[in-house]
Amino acid sequence: MKTLYAKLAWVLIVSFAVIGGGLIFIWAMAKMLTGREVGEIVVGLALAMIAFLLIMAVTMHYLVTRRIGALAQAMQEFQAAGFKQAPNLLALVGGGNDELHRLTQSFSGLSARMMEQLQQLAHNDAQRRELLANISHDLRTPLASIRGYLETILLKQRSLDANEMRNYLEVATRQCDRLHRLVNDLFQLTKLEAHDVALQREPFSVAELAQDVAQKFALKLESQGLRLETEIPEDLPLVDGDVGLLERCFDNLIENAVRHTPSGGVLRIVLERGKPSGVTVRVSDTGTGIDERDLTRIFDRFYQADRNEAAAGGGAGLGLAITKHIIELHGARIEVQSRVGKGTAFAFTLPAATSMPPSPTYDG
Repeated sequence: MKTLYAKLAWVLIVSFAVIGGGLIFIWAMAKMLTGREVGEIVVGLALAMIAFLLIMAVTMHYLVTRRIGALAQAMQEFQAAGFKQAPNLLALVGGGNDELHRLTQSFSGLSARMMEQLQQLAHNDAQRRELLANISHDLRTPLASIRGYLETILLKQRSLDANEMRNYLEVATRQCDRLHRLVNDLFQLTKLEAHDVALQREPFSVAELAQDVAQKFALKLESQGLRLETEIPEDLPLVDGDVGLLERCFDNLIENAVRHTPSGGVLRIVLERGKPSGVTVRVSDTGTGIDERDLTRIFDRFYQADRNEAAAGGGAGLGLAITKHIIELHGARIEVQSRVGKGTAFAFTLPAATSMPPSPTYDG
């Protein structure tokens, strides 16, 4: 009798059987005994049937009424607690494998899912507030600088010589470029987090990409007193991926290294065969390094171990978040190792073109 229906049916069958048997017994006794004796038997049977019906009522109360009441009370308490503390419904309703037990299991799963979703909503809301605060801060800084220099030009245009005018305009232009990069990064990160980026996959040489990136940054690094070294074997396999997005990853990692490496430092791009296949990319520097407590958060959007970096014209804390999303879209994982005062190294492995797994798919 695993179902509640079967249990109730059995209780009713037994009840009707006992009542019917009692009536048949009284009818038989009426044929055999005198009126007084029949009356005594009827009274005895009536008392016995009353006792039996009470037992059946208690049984039905245990099977249905009490358990349903406990379930309703638990759900009311769950609602009164703001859906923040799920009750132990299975302990209240009891064991078994009937319909009521399965209903309780469903309610337990539903309450746990509700709590999880409410916690996620609270987390998302906190992230949204933090994001808005960070965006406001990082947009306000270059805008204030641009406005300040333009107002200075307007107020002093007659007294400024050509060199001063050019200097003010160059500073304002650099701040415009910074603002433009920030808006582009926000747009890119929003698309990546919404899974609204379709990879343009093609087999290509990551060695050639690394060399192109190194040449692109050569003059900038030389002007800042930095040296860029490359270690690129000749027999590397082709990889399958989006060249444009992966170039963005190289750019972000090198720019991040430049910001944290003082003059005289060394940046390195090292490529090697991945294990078991593919190509491992490692971008390292001899910079200031990252404190251990910050390593777990460096890929969070807008996170910066030193917020003064943004105020000084550094990044807005979006580059590494974008890089992480792009690498994960390619079915890979980016890792970081760092020692304070010694430098930092980022590494990821791109599968070879012949063994590239299918692109990850996302719901909704």
